[in-house]
Amino acid sequence: MPELPEVITVTADLKKELLNEVLINFKITTSYRKIFLTEQINNKKVKSAFNIGKQIIIEFENQIYLSIHLGMTGQLLLNKTDKYEKAVLCFSNDKTIYFSDIRKFGHLKELTREQLEKQKSNIGINILEQFDKQKLIQRLQKRKTPIKNLLLDQKLISGAGNIYATDALFLSNIHPAKPSNTLTKQEHETLITNLKKLLEEGITHRGSSMNRYLDLYGNKGSHQNHFRVYKKRNQKCPICQTSLQFEKLADRGSYFCPRCQA
Repeated sequence: MPELPEVITVTADLKKELLNEVLINFKITTSYRKIFLTEQINNKKVKSAFNIGKQIIIEFENQIYLSIHLGMTGQLLLNKTDKYEKAVLCFSNDKTIYFSDIRKFGHLKELTREQLEKQKSNIGINILEQFDKQKLIQRLQKRKTPIKNLLLDQKLISGAGNIYATDALFLSNIHPAKPSNTLTKQEHETLITNLKKLLEEGITHRGSSMNRYLDLYGNKGSHQNHFRVYKKRNQKCPICQTSLQFEKLADRGSYFCPRCQA
């Protein structure tokens, strides 16, 4: 699933290409129950593009917003498509955005200003922006939940996903199954710092191209070449050379070093 760096990359591409362009019309090319668009979005100028957690938001004039979630396998591509195409957005200056998805977990939803604000209220903090670190740590220290699960809780921390959470825990020498309330304040601070560092790395590398992720131009990101332990089951730990292990937590695969993260 595209995580925060991938979403930020695609959002920046959309803002670059679509700012001040006009949505001429849209077309739903495949029956898809998660596309909710009306004619009122047509002939509206793009004012901005930003993200709310893993949602991409295109802001149009008249306080109309388009929420895009890429789900597990969704793609947005400029002037190119594939056999999994679900919808087409035709803009001025011959710019066409194609939305494709294999597993059909993504969505396109037209939102009002009120609906947008409600979406924001349901999303956790973005650690790439200004936030109260001590307040977050206090919340983490009260929870008995495995720390890996909390890092993936979008109502607590928005945008972080399995890739970046896994490697942040490794860099912090914390086992993914360790209950959050057993970590020290310093361990929580280190973990937050490392998660932010890895998300920023991912943005610099234009995302991790696992499965279908591509940027708006159909190019792969390169962060997969910089994974610490993610997807490296049975390979040697880059620190101590112990064989890396794998286990599932809350149905998500976790890779870790049994020695460094004991």
